[in-house]
Amino acid sequence: MSEKNQQPTAKRLREARRKGDVPKSAETISSAFFVGVCVALAVGIGTLFARLQALFRLVFDAAGAADPGARLAALIDGAAR
Repeated sequence: MSEKNQQPTAKRLREARRKGDVPKSAETISSAFFVGVCVALAVGIGTLFARLQALFRLVFDAAGAADPGARLAALIDGAAR
């Protein structure tokens, strides 16, 4: 394919925009994705932390139980939540 040595006309630019054929910056897409992930983490980090805390509390409480069967039942019950 040959190199284009002239700028596109205004009509061709309008048609390209109408068809949705516009240049997209890779940085714009990456930045939008990064911001979306940060927002999702900010919204969900409290819930994630609370669930991890409950899981650790359950594991350590079950480890202190005298009956090994009770430990297993508590862990299975906690995993099912």
